[in-house]
Amino acid sequence: MAEKKTVLLVDDEPWIRDSGQRSLKLGGFAVLIAVNGQDALDQLANFEVDIIVTDIDMPVITGIELIKSVREAGRNVPFIAMSGRADDPALVKELRALNVAEIIVKPFSWNDVMMPLIKKLIG
Repeated sequence: MAEKKTVLLVDDEPWIRDSGQRSLKLGGFAVLIAVNGQDALDQLANFEVDIIVTDIDMPVITGIELIKSVREAGRNVPFIAMSGRADDPALVKELRALNVAEIIVKPFSWNDVMMPLIKKLIG
């Protein structure tokens, strides 16, 4: 039996974490949860993940800072960024420069939008 792919879901909003975790588990993925970028970095120190789905605007360490830290550590894990400002051209340019695979505008449907993207990126 193939090992489940692991998704690290990073968001400071509980309802995003809860709905995402439910959808991801139903989709057959293992899920790690982080409430901000620092929490995500702590998780990454202990676990390997196949993809990171992160909010951009969070306290402590933002999604941008998280992505930069992961890239500077030499990890080439795919990222999907979520933001209510995903239509901001400057933000999109910065995320593209950091090799973010997809940028999703909040709100979105986990089943209709996020799950197909994750499956496309990591199977």
